[in-house]
Amino acid sequence: MTTPIQQKIRDKKRTPQQILDMVKSGNWIQPGSVGGDSTECMKELAKRIGPKLKDIELWNYANFFPHPEFQAVDPKQENHCFHEYFFFPWNRKARDTNGVTSWSHWDGPWECGSAITVL
Repeated sequence: MTTPIQQKIRDKKRTPQQILDMVKSGNWIQPGSVGGDSTECMKELAKRIGPKLKDIELWNYANFFPHPEFQAVDPKQENHCFHEYFFFPWNRKARDTNGVTSWSHWDGPWECGSAITVL
């Protein structure tokens, strides 16, 4: 039997497509953190990055998954930008190869301001 709380959680459940339908050009997105990387949402976002969805800023802190799909669709980060708090090897490679990916001083996730948190 489903409890009222379980039903509330089920009512709020969204697919990656539904979540990303809310994303507009110019949004800032904080895609998760250690053990909570929103891999499926980021794969769907990478598919949509382009002239119709641009100026997306991704504020990452300790994302252990490199999201190679963004490098595949927008290697020079013309339609999106990664800001990274921990500079992992894949970010350094993107920076060294294409001059992209910024490093941001770690002051906690609250530093992201008005970022949309994708769960």
